[in-house]
Amino acid sequence: MTSPGSDARLDNGARPAEQERARTGPPGNDIPIRSDISAHALRLLARKTPSLRASLRMRAVAHMLGGASIAEAAAGAHVRTRTLQNWIARYNAEGVAGLVDRSREPSRPR
Repeated sequence: MTSPGSDARLDNGARPAEQERARTGPPGNDIPIRSDISAHALRLLARKTPSLRASLRMRAVAHMLGGASIAEAAAGAHVRTRTLQNWIARYNAEGVAGLVDRSREPSRPR
């Protein structure tokens, strides 16, 4: 028997607070990812991209769209999870254009 305040688990093994929380992406991901482009299409686009760095970003995001956790996708790309989160934020905001290389020149004040 369990008391109302105990750490009782439901039939599926989840705690009540965990059961109510909606997933924002594939299992294991805590950040939302836009899904207007499929993982397969993003991988094909990565093949055609001349920049190796941009291709790596696209493949990492595609790996997550395919159902990998953020830790798995980051390990596959040999980057930190925070770096991958930044890439996903850029992808969510700008689409594929957010994953291409950007200029590293500092902007000059006028």
